[in-house]
Amino acid sequence: MKTDKIYIWIVWFISILLLFVISQTNLILKEETPRVYQVSLILDGEDESKYANLKKGVDAAAKKYNIDINLITLNNMSQKELIESEEENGADGIIVLAKNDLKINLIKSPVVVLKSKDTDVFDTAKIGSANPSINISKRTINIDYTDMIERLYTAFEEKYDGSSPVYVFVNDLNLAGVAKETDFLKSKQSSNIILVEGDEKEFRTAIEDLVHSKKSAFIFSLDKISTDNICKILGGSSVYKEHIHGFYCIGATTFFLNKLNDGTIDAIATLNEYDEGYSAVEMLMADLKKTNYMSNIDMENMLVDKESLENEDIKKVLFPID
Repeated sequence: MKTDKIYIWIVWFISILLLFVISQTNLILKEETPRVYQVSLILDGEDESKYANLKKGVDAAAKKYNIDINLITLNNMSQKELIESEEENGADGIIVLAKNDLKINLIKSPVVVLKSKDTDVFDTAKIGSANPSINISKRTINIDYTDMIERLYTAFEEKYDGSSPVYVFVNDLNLAGVAKETDFLKSKQSSNIILVEGDEKEFRTAIEDLVHSKKSAFIFSLDKISTDNICKILGGSSVYKEHIHGFYCIGATTFFLNKLNDGTIDAIATLNEYDEGYSAVEMLMADLKKTNYMSNIDMENMLVDKESLENEDIKKVLFPID
């Protein structure tokens, strides 16, 4: 009996000793810590609030793929400089809402560019001469701004009297799609177009001059900053509204949709920004993990008026749940 107890103690001691040795040599299986990817999202302006739905899509995909999103608004650096800086700082991947002047050279980090369909943001000459061993990602999500302005113009034609001035408000002609949209409107209404580029101060002056002239006009706003400024100006005085016979804009936010619902805005051309953001992250992860290939995406546009806000499918696109 004593011998049996001795054997038991020996086995117990050896077991404890083995467990200690194994734990010290990392032979015990441990749960692998999932990798957190660092991804930079570079916008095309300073105000991130104009991209709420896009950001919701990005955040939803980031949660799924274990991504830490670094949101970057424009300051005194160009988008090209920001891309190069983020790569130097160790970003695993980059998503950028391209302005028209963006030209991407050699970059090792995977990049997804949200851009105007007819704009080439990649410097093909420099990329073509690169070392073949360098894998250069050229993924894009394309937005057809020509189609957007054509849809808006069709809605405008239904109300236009044929002679009133047509004001076109833009904050920055270098924003994606704006130059093409402006050219399209000039080709249709060359004698009636009044282009106003600037910010709230310039826009207010133009509208006040219109009121003082006792004329009425139709308005196109080609970017979210301009639409925001125009809505605030018109909301400040019912007299201003009386001189606007139609207001058509590109890009949707909750604020703009509320203005569409109350009759300030007549029509909005937009797209599913939630899907745009989600797809950008999925496309980037396909490159990072090299698990599958995703071809470039052409986004579908939609024209929204007050009546279409009653459509549940459209409401789900315009008001995605967090």
